[in-house]
Amino acid sequence: YSPLRSDSVLTTLLAGTAIYPAKAPEGTDFPYVIYQQLAGTKTFTMSAKAWDEPIYSVKAVDSNGSRAGTIAARLETVLTDAALSVSGRSTLYCRPETDVEYPEINQGKTTWHRGQTYRLFVS
Repeated sequence: YSPLRSDSVLTTLLAGTAIYPAKAPEGTDFPYVIYQQLAGTKTFTMSAKAWDEPIYSVKAVDSNGSRAGTIAARLETVLTDAALSVSGRSTLYCRPETDVEYPEINQGKTTWHRGQTYRLFVS
């Protein structure tokens, strides 16, 4: 979260720090970013856990598809190989895996979701 919040280009595109876990509060103005863990793999050696590989979705949500794409591109720039801190752990790296892009239509209005899934390697 902190690499996103501290990136001035991203916060300018968002007109602030509209970055939320899982979902934005009801009534939040566009654009905003949401992130959430989707899955994860735990890898063990013979005697102990060696590392975790959580997968996160990080995406822009906006009524303007082009602007959502611009924000998604910035998210990728900021998060690829970002120095992330996980309490009591070491993050080896963060890499994008798949693109996320879909429209959501509610009461005749289209909302765009654009971003990526990211795999973290955490020991």
